[in-house]
Amino acid sequence: MKIRLSLFILLTGVFIFSSCNKGNTDSPYANDSIPKIQKIAEFYNGSKQRETSFTYDSNARLIKVLYNEIYSSEQFYDSLSYTSTTVTRTTYNRNHKFMEQEVFTLNSKHLAVVMTDTLGEEKKSARLHFKYGSLENESNIYVYDLDGYQTLEITSNEFGGIHRFEKTFANGNLVSSIYQYMANDTVILNGNSYFNYFDNLNTIGNQNRGIFFLGKQNTNLISSLTDQRWHSTDTLHLTTSYRYEYDSRKRVVKQFISPNQGENDDVTYLEYTYR
Repeated sequence: MKIRLSLFILLTGVFIFSSCNKGNTDSPYANDSIPKIQKIAEFYNGSKQRETSFTYDSNARLIKVLYNEIYSSEQFYDSLSYTSTTVTRTTYNRNHKFMEQEVFTLNSKHLAVVMTDTLGEEKKSARLHFKYGSLENESNIYVYDLDGYQTLEITSNEFGGIHRFEKTFANGNLVSSIYQYMANDTVILNGNSYFNYFDNLNTIGNQNRGIFFLGKQNTNLISSLTDQRWHSTDTLHLTTSYRYEYDSRKRVVKQFISPNQGENDDVTYLEYTYR
């Protein structure tokens, strides 16, 4: 699923697709004063790997995402359409062939509570090559607190796997999450994640990409993430650290991601431009 996204993310020859219903669809979180990201470039070891561009409607909602996977020469795009009760995100390849569709059902607060995911034949065949993110039909359930933060996400796939994320927020930020993966009623993987933050305001979250239907984003910028995962007798501990560069308006223009605390090399960094 690319919105986790995921999520995360120009193409010559892609036609403009803006099928947007202008009914009563305004989200209470859709605030056009929030900085909107126009483009993200992702680098790995100094080499640009992918570039993602975003297009918005007059209500500051995301309506198109264009992807350029430079390392593999893959090109594809998402089109988003809205009604008063649904958001539909459809993915096409560079030849406009259907790849995947996610349909989000909204509650009275315009927040997604259920998502169903359907793959096209190209995505199904891509399972053999481990491409394009999620490679099975999925369904998601989302739960929010009274402030509009997403506190629970449950993903079920067509093979009987269930991913469960329980999230705890404090002072407008995600501070911890508990993860569990089950298959055929057997726990395969458990995990805990813990987050720390800078005081700087977050300008690179979902809402900065016009995605308001998955709840509020973190108020501040993450400084470090500690993951602990348990699989059978194996235990994984990984700390990821983050640092940022800003423009004169205090918006993030560069995010450096180091996979292990204490390492000097920034393996990954993202460059952000705004509309």
